This record gives sequence, structure tokens and C-alpha cells, in this order.
Amino acid sequence: MSGVKLADLCADCCAADPGWASLSLGVLLCSRCALVHLELGRHFPQIVCLDKKLPPRQRELLEVLSTRNINSVWEHYLLDSNYTGGCRKPSPHDQNRHPTRSAFIEAKYIMLNFMERLPHDATELQTNLRLMNTVRSNDVEESLKLILQGADVRFVHPETQSTSLHNAVLAEQPLQVELLLIHGADPRNQDGNGYTALDVAKAAGRSDLVAQMSSALNQVADRLQAFAASSEINQNAPTLNLSDDVLAELCRDLYDEVERRDLLKQMGCDDVPFLPVNKAFSSVRNQSRQKLARLSKQELATLITFCVGQETAKSRVTHEDDDDDEPLYDSVCGDDDVISQAPAELLVESPAQAAPLPPPPLPPVTAPVQALPPPPPPTSPPPLQPPGFYPNLLIKTEEITKHTHNLLLAAQSQNDNCYLSICKQIRGSVIEMSYLLPQSYPDVSCKTALQELLNSANHLVESCEQLLGTDKAENAKSIIKYAYNVARGVKTFVTSFPHVRNSQLTAQLSA
Repeated sequence: MSGVKLADLCADCCAADPGWASLSLGVLLCSRCALVHLELGRHFPQIVCLDKKLPPRQRELLEVLSTRNINSVWEHYLLDSNYTGGCRKPSPHDQNRHPTRSAFIEAKYIMLNFMERLPHDATELQTNLRLMNTVRSNDVEESLKLILQGADVRFVHPETQSTSLHNAVLAEQPLQVELLLIHGADPRNQDGNGYTALDVAKAAGRSDLVAQMSSALNQVADRLQAFAASSEINQNAPTLNLSDDVLAELCRDLYDEVERRDLLKQMGCDDVPFLPVNKAFSSVRNQSRQKLARLSKQELATLITFCVGQETAKSRVTHEDDDDDEPLYDSVCGDDDVISQAPAELLVESPAQAAPLPPPPLPPVTAPVQALPPPPPPTSPPPLQPPGFYPNLLIKTEEITKHTHNLLLAAQSQNDNCYLSICKQIRGSVIEMSYLLPQSYPDVSCKTALQELLNSANHLVESCEQLLGTDKAENAKSIIKYAYNVARGVKTFVTSFPHVRNSQLTAQLSA
């Protein structure tokens, strides 16, 4: 298994070296069992490939659950020597559609035949309150067990009006936050004082939790925009005018279809030709979801472009209507904010011009995103919206700018005692910036630029640690040189996104 050192066996058939995992179920799977899970529908197992670089929080969560053997929760009664249920676990050699494999997985995860049941006198309220208390600790295994036994992650406390997500954020438990987000917790729910979990994280100064929840809120839009950015679209297609509810459902269905195609491509098969039936949906919606499989890549990208554009325009109008003159908290960057790229430009100057120090970084300039313009002429590329996580990247850019400014001040005064600490701050900010880029983002140039930026940041710290010479002037020149390498890497990264390249190409065609 590449890059992730977790359990050695598939949770369902005990095959060696499982290469897949279910985020929502917390188990590792071989490719054959993963395909059976995928046939259950993405709404249930949330299958991910372990060969791809997982987001750090998800990888850490899987590692913790595997270390604590979460499979013993799923197979509680199977581990009992007195169990006489007569159900046999599948063999690693059983075929994908072998009756034993499919029947066992359905009995284990759908029917919950082997999981320990709640006491008969346990009420729904008691279970929900137990979850609210458990998320204050680091016991994610117990939290997942309660969720699987029926605890509602969106349960609102009858007195405080807070949710489990509020409690996890207050207790600063990032893995509990990730688990709740995977199972549908909403960071926008307000407590009795009108504060959301995002507000609580910002007030606590936990930028990592803010980024974690913002990424979850933007997950659907970011994934759809990434797919559309990598595809050609039909600019002559008719526009859509859908109600808010229908539009939200369609965006979620499009997201599931994009994920289905991506997972099958990774598996190298076509055994799931369309989205499986979700019993929670109406028959009309299930039929519409399955018909998405008939669309070509261009047709799907065109539909996504119009849906995301309409969703963005409606969100902008809602944001303007709800905006207060004196907000209690700074707004969290989302799909509707565009931040100036001036910090990235400010960083990149020639080392030869480093004598005059750069001015302090400017605050971000925000401007509302305009509604999608009419389709441009065929010679002009279609306009692209920045992904929802992009403004947060630029905020991290400003943080790197501040650290670089401090490093240049130290270099000018040849104060080499603080070089290493500032260099580590720069590297830390770069690493945090890398966490903001979803691993499913398909643009290769962005990932290449990010890797080069990480290499430059690591080289900065390593070079600083190796400065053993006594010539402070030479050391200062070296530090400035390596710092500007990081600055160039930041600029290359933030300008490598499709919407930036697209706008630059449009400007060239219009000139």
C-alpha cells in the first residue's frame, strides 16, 4: 500500500495489502470488496483510493481507526465464539460478484447483523447526548460507533442549541471534526448565541479547523469546477433556470456522478455503469441520476458549468441580502470572495534588488463575484470561477509574505540567531497552504507547482541549518536567495490555477 501505513488486511475478506478505504465506515478494503461497496452507492461507503495522496486529516483518521481496530465494532458478534449466525466471511480469492462476498458486505454494513446493539432502554436523546460528550475527547472510535448506532451528527442540544461540531471545535479535536464532517455535520448551524462552529474556530484562532470546515463546505463546488476546468464545454448549450432546491439536488447528483467516473477509472473497470439507487430518493430522482451516465464528458462539463454558475450567482445575492454593516466576525472566505493577488506579486523580486526592504503586506481586497457573463465568442476560452479554497490560499500567501518580510529584516541586520525560527515559520505556512489544495483537484500544473514550493521551503530550512560559516554577510545573502526561491514558488503556485491562466489568455486574445 503506497504512502499509508495502516492495517495489513482487508476488513471484509482479509486480503493482504488493501489499497482502498471507506471514509464513512472507517475500514480498509481490497479492490474487489471496494467495488462491491461502490455498487451500494457513493452515499453509503464514500470509497477513496489509498494510492492517491489523502488529505492529512483523513489519512490520520483512517490510521487511528485502523490502529484501534474499528473492524471489531463492525464484527462484534462474529468475534464471539458462541455466535451461531452461520454467515461466512468471503475469501480473498472470491470473485467481485461472488454471492458470499456481496451477501456478507450487505449483512455487515447494511443490515448491521454483526454490530453490537444499543441497550433496549437507550433512547435517541441519550445516544445523541453521548455523542456530544464523546467528541470532546480523542476517542474517534467511540464516536464512530455511536454514529453507526444511530446518533445524529446534526442533533441540536435542547438547552444550548449547540451541536456536536460546536463541542468538537471548542475541545480542539480536529479528528472528531473530520469524522463529523464526513457524516454530514454542517459548520453553518448556529448555537443559542448565534455562533456557528466556524465562528468558534475563528475566535479560538484555529485556522486549521477553519480551513478544514471551509473545505468541507466547498467540497461539491470545488470538485465540480475542477472537473469542468479539465474539460471542453459547449458554449451554445441552453441556459438553465432552476429552483434553489432542484439546483442543490442536481449539484449533489453531478458530484456523485463525477466521483463514480473517477473511481471506476482508478479501478480500471466499468462494473458500475450508473449511479446505484438511493432508497432515500424518489424514483424520479434516481432515474435522473442514472441518466447522467449517458452524458459525454463534454456534455457533463457543460451542465456542471451552468449549474455551478447559477449556484454562485444565487449565493452572491443571498450573501449581499444577509450582509450586516458591523459583523461580529470576519467573513470566512468561500466561493463568493476573490482576493487580490498582490501579495504574491509583492514577494517576487530579484535578489539583486533586495537591499530596499519590501513594504508591509497589504490587507486583502475583496470584491463580489459577478454573475456569469454571456458565453464569449468561440475564439475566447470560457470564463472560469476560482475554486472555493483559492481565497484561503491567498490568505496563506499573505502569511508567508509577513514571515519573509521578517526574515529580510533579520538578514539586513545580520541577526542570524533568529534565521532558523523564521525559516521554520515559512515552511510551516507553506505546509498548511498545501493542506488547502484538495487531493482530488485534477490540474497537474497546480500539483507540480505545489511540490516545487514545498521543496523550496524544505531547502530553505535545511540550508539555514547548515550555515556554519562565520561570515554573517555571506550568510545573509544566502538566506535572502533561498527566501526568494520560496517567494517565486508561491507566485508560480497561486497563478497556476486554470481560472488565472484562462483570464490571462482571454486578455491576450482581447489585446
